[in-house]
Amino acid sequence: LPDSGINLEEVERALIQRALEKCNWNQTRAAKFLDISRKTLIYRMEKYRLQAPAEKQALPEDQPAQNTGERG
Repeated sequence: LPDSGINLEEVERALIQRALEKCNWNQTRAAKFLDISRKTLIYRMEKYRLQAPAEKQALPEDQPAQNTGERG
């Protein structure tokens, strides 16, 4: 550890982000990996403003993926 100390919140944020990336942003798997509840993980994700990249975010269940193919 550095003599000047460390910022525990920065370490926690980085650890959570790395766990999410390792688990492909699956919150349930990342929470199990970190041995915390999913609710705690979500709270900390909000605290540190961590969000999955746009391509990893799921569509809402009531909004199906749009078909880009044309009919003809």
